[in-house]
Amino acid sequence: MTHLDQYRADRHQAPFIRLEDRDLKVAARCIVEAWVARFGQDAGRTESSLLPNEFGVLEPYLAEVLVVEHGADFVFSKWGAALDIVCGGSHLADRLSAFPQPSRSHLRRVCVRAAATRVPAISRATWALDGEIWRCAIMALPTLSDDFSVKRLLVALLFAPYPFIADGNVPDGFGWPAAVLHGSVHVLGNAVSVLPQQTSPLRGIALAFSRLLSGNAIR
Repeated sequence: MTHLDQYRADRHQAPFIRLEDRDLKVAARCIVEAWVARFGQDAGRTESSLLPNEFGVLEPYLAEVLVVEHGADFVFSKWGAALDIVCGGSHLADRLSAFPQPSRSHLRRVCVRAAATRVPAISRATWALDGEIWRCAIMALPTLSDDFSVKRLLVALLFAPYPFIADGNVPDGFGWPAAVLHGSVHVLGNAVSVLPQQTSPLRGIALAFSRLLSGNAIR
């Protein structure tokens, strides 16, 4: 039984949908807008939470992280199945300091920034892993904090095959287990609820972060 088959058997979930390059900006914007709608000006200080399973088709690309040792390290308390592909397998309950590169340094950068500033941190990168090239959007968003520090983060590692091959011509198996369906969050957008249905006066923050994704300021 493959890892994905075991994942579906254990968690009774459908196979996850692989993202395409054009999906990354849309998916990142959805996640930031959900954070703004949920927390507004509270920045994670309320009793609210934002869990990976609230994001529909994006759940396999999300993780929940506990901040430990006053922000010196991070422990993954929830882990999305898609993350196995670019992080060298499952790291549920592992510390970020034990991750392989390049995921360790890139995830650490956004986690430290989000924990320090109490607002979402977003970066992007291109990774070459085992002969495959991935375009990545990496995010960390605070979801629980007190007056002194951030306690918990929602982490997103969104990735897609690098678009040097035209969409639709990416051969089956290009960096993906055969069991993973080819799809797009655009296609499923009308059928799957991704965002909470509430608005926030800070919606402009989400738009600013989405502009950052397409700018050269992201490192």
